[in-house]
Amino acid sequence: MELPVYYTFSDFEKNYKTDLEKFKETYNDASEIDYYEELLSLYNMFPIDIIFAELLFEEYPEEIEISLNKYTDIMNDKLNDYRNFLTNYKNEFDNLGMSFTREEIIDYWEKCNFWTKNNRYTIIDNRHKYLKEFYIPSPFDDKIILDKTKIKNFNYAVTKICNFINEIVAKLKPVKNKTEIENNSETQTTEQIETPENDFSDNDDKVKLIILEKLGVIDYIKTIQTKPETISHTAEILSSFTGITSKTLYTYLRPMISPIPDKSDKNSPYKNSENEYLANKSIQKLKIKNQNTNS
Repeated sequence: MELPVYYTFSDFEKNYKTDLEKFKETYNDASEIDYYEELLSLYNMFPIDIIFAELLFEEYPEEIEISLNKYTDIMNDKLNDYRNFLTNYKNEFDNLGMSFTREEIIDYWEKCNFWTKNNRYTIIDNRHKYLKEFYIPSPFDDKIILDKTKIKNFNYAVTKICNFINEIVAKLKPVKNKTEIENNSETQTTEQIETPENDFSDNDDKVKLIILEKLGVIDYIKTIQTKPETISHTAEILSSFTGITSKTLYTYLRPMISPIPDKSDKNSPYKNSENEYLANKSIQKLKIKNQNTNS
């Protein structure tokens, strides 16, 4: 049984229990959870933003991603080619005593996915067959128009449907036994014990730089630089993990790590003695050894 896709949450809510009964009749050994997991697998194909297609380039096809706008253009070309093909064979249908009816262009959706000399795309996306619902025939010509409101609402509906299914599955899953609950409790207790005791994220940028210098981090960075004397390069490396801009770091580092450091420089982190005090205090809380925390 192929599960149906509903394009609004209200339609899904109205029909999912009936579909469950049909599913159980078809698959006697399936559980209710199996049904909901298949539903999740189905709706997890969406939302739709890009479509996968195969482009025949010379002799070898290439898989590519196309936008919905490009997909719409391709489908318009395919539908038009297919209907022209049928129209060209109208006389043969008549000779065979077969009736030829001019259907709405969108009714050829399932039949037209082939490539021609001028249209070398083949849609290989599993969602292709569902997309017909988001197009309407143009009132002015033999083309189709994407209903952007409907597809946007469908994307919202998919989120609601998946959340709805997950809540049902959570209720259906068996409750853990006492041993599992106790083991989880012990794990949580261990995690609580191992939770970091201190947090230093509020430290001022200048305080952080002093800490990095006292921990030997800045000296280490200079040892791996191709040109250790290039302070701007040191600033760039530090910027990659401190969250401080390279430009700001350069102004702080220049008086810090120049050949002749100048703590009295207005940009030096050491200019304000409280910065070094706070840096030393932080390092002491880290409970590490052999660090220079003398003021």
